[in-house]
Amino acid sequence: MKTEPASRAGLIQALNPMIKAMSLTELSAEYGTNETRVNLLSELKAFRDILDENFSVYRLLVYGSFLTAKDNPSDIDVMAHICASPSDAGFSRITFLRHVAPPHIDVFTLNLSKSFDVRRSPPTAQSMVESFNNLDSHLDNGTACHLAVELTRS
Repeated sequence: MKTEPASRAGLIQALNPMIKAMSLTELSAEYGTNETRVNLLSELKAFRDILDENFSVYRLLVYGSFLTAKDNPSDIDVMAHICASPSDAGFSRITFLRHVAPPHIDVFTLNLSKSFDVRRSPPTAQSMVESFNNLDSHLDNGTACHLAVELTRS
């Protein structure tokens, strides 16, 4: 049985990220404060449109510097969890996700899974962030998600 060092366990418990659900319109209204941000949001919309065209079930979280007061973030970080079923257009080419993202959409793929169970759904936003924050590489280099926006499909 693997045990966590006290410092790591404390870090994991200390991370209590805030997660908000927003439509792309709401995200744009709150965070599209200048031309750079508006351009990044248009790339995010294009990426979400690609997901909508190819997958019926997914969860997409925005996190990182785009959600801060940084005037000119260089990209939008997103976490994706895709559950593809045979009726989805993207079922046979699910691994293409990162390749179809616009250049300033940095996709961290938590899971790309195929299933013949059409009722399958991705984990909650909270579970996605916990998985992201619990990765050894993120703990080792101090990368953590403290704030995320779950993009709704409305």
